This record gives sequence, structure tokens and C-alpha cells, in this order.
Amino acid sequence: MSDPHVRFHERWLGMVQPSEGLVFSVPVLAEAQVMERQPVATRHALAALAPVDPTTKQPQIHDLAEFFHQLLNLAPEEFDHGQAVPADLSLHVAEGHQTLRPTLALRGNDPRPVPADAPPAVRAGAPYAALVWDLPAGLPLDKPEDTTGPWRYPPGAKFDRLLRACRVPIGLLTNRQVIRLVYAPHGQSTGWIDFRLPDLLDPAGAPILDAFVVLLRAERWFAVADEVSLPGLLAASRTRQANVTNDLADQVFAALNALLVGFDRADERDPAHPLRAALAADPQGHAVYGGLLAVLLRLVFLLYAEEHGLLPVEHPLYARHLSVLALYDQLVDDAGAHPD
Repeated sequence: MSDPHVRFHERWLGMVQPSEGLVFSVPVLAEAQVMERQPVATRHALAALAPVDPTTKQPQIHDLAEFFHQLLNLAPEEFDHGQAVPADLSLHVAEGHQTLRPTLALRGNDPRPVPADAPPAVRAGAPYAALVWDLPAGLPLDKPEDTTGPWRYPPGAKFDRLLRACRVPIGLLTNRQVIRLVYAPHGQSTGWIDFRLPDLLDPAGAPILDAFVVLLRAERWFAVADEVSLPGLLAASRTRQANVTNDLADQVFAALNALLVGFDRADERDPAHPLRAALAADPQGHAVYGGLLAVLLRLVFLLYAEEHGLLPVEHPLYARHLSVLALYDQLVDDAGAHPD
């Protein structure tokens, strides 16, 4: 993994905040070497495709199909739209009296396998790599609305429901001023990233435009190996995060075990045997486990705060009597002096 790739992805992912949930993992993107600087001509082309609206004074996509075609090389024939979108590729929300349908559906290379008893919406969604919902221009993505239908609910949440009903994990939601990449894999939480047109057009936002084009253009969907395709990168990012979470859980349990061993040895030396008394009062050990976990989490917090200079580690009084890092150094010295 090369440092330029890591820095690039950390930078643009930081610039598109706020986002929600996990969409891309920096290590996955860096290992796949997904980085390509765009020429200035790309920004000029974007400016022509998204001129400033005289009413809102904001850049706004004039023609969505042309935007996809010219900027991302996704030709109109790659999408189903209008009558070509299957009727079953929809969700009727009974409580909101609204039927949700995508504006466009991007066809994939191969249909996803679906169970024989899958609902019609799932079967209808199997051939599609992504769904697109084109909202009225400027409509906020995260505020309740009844512009798209009588269901007064945020468009972002409506779109999430549609993606999950059809089990199409990838979606593009746009109000012509923002393009939201949504990842909602079946059985997992939803994540999204917003690509805002002002940021894409700003020279200072060049890393965002670079990432937007290299991740969403047609080649990333159809012309690369599965593991470095957009669906592959999204799935691998979730897998990597799950592995990190499992590794972290293992580390926490190992630390808890070491802490418990230490308390047990101290209990043997203490005539009052406080640990045994606590276990006798609570045979299930919930109180002891909760106490150990609280100690461990507080140690982690203190270590983080000391390492980042959030506590007065340079003050002699703190360093001598309160510092966790100083305590660790003292314990290491004691272990070396008294190995038994």
C-alpha cells in the first residue's frame, strides 16, 4: 500500500463530510490503487453540464442522462428508464400512500442470484447494478417532503426503502445539486456519501472530482476485475471493516482476560479477598465483568488523551501521580527488576 494512495483517499473522504455509515475503506481503495488525477478539462466539462441556475445561484445539472454520458461515460442505453423499467421494480408504502420507483436503472453484467420464493421486487431488481432517483431540483435529501408523493418523509429514507425492497445495494440519489452514492447491502446498515456540485467544481475540491470520476465512471462498473469494480470495492470495504471489528473484539477480550488475571492474583494476596466476595454476591459475574470493562475503556480513553496531548502530561505532578503512560513505564521497569 503506497502512501500517496492512502493520503489521497483520506483527503477526499475527509472533504466530503458529513457522510453516514461506511461506504469506502481507505485501505481497500489504496490497495486497489484506485486513483487518477483528472485534467482541468474535466472540470470545464462539468461546468458546462451543470451551469449556475439563475434562480438558486447554484450549479445544477441540466440533463442527467447527458451528465452521466459525458462525465462518467455511462451511455443512455446502459440504463432502463420510463416504460422499460419493470413495474415490479417499485415499493408501495401503504402507510404513506406512495409508490416509489427509480427514475433510471443501470443494468449490470450478470443478474444477481435470488431465492425462488423472492418477492417480485427482488426478482425485478436482480438484473440491475444500481438504481437512480432523480428528484425535483434543489429538494433537500434529508428533510421530510411531500413533493415526490403524499408520504411526508425524507427522500434519502424513501430511497433507502426502495433499494432494500428491490435488494439493489447501490443507488444514486440526486436533486441536480448533490449526487448521493448510497450503499445498502441486504442485511447490513446503509452508508452514503454526498458529492456536492460546488465542491466538484471548486479547484480546491479537485480530489473529490478525481474520486467521483474514477469510482463512478463506466469502466469501474463494467470493464475491470470484479474485486476492483465499484460493487467489489464497496463489498470489500464492508468486509474489511467487519474484520477490523472482529480483531478489535478479540483484543478487548484478551485485555479483559489479562486484567482479570491481575485482579485474581491481587485477590490471592489480599486477606479480604474482595474479588471472591464480589463473585459470591453475583455468581453470574455481571458486576465484575462490567467493572473490568469500565476500567479498560477508561484506560483506552486516558491513553488516547495522553498520546494526543489532551491532558497535561508535561506537568511533573500529573506525570508522577496520574499518568497512565508513566504507570505503564513503571510496570515495565518493575517486571524487568522482578521477573518472578
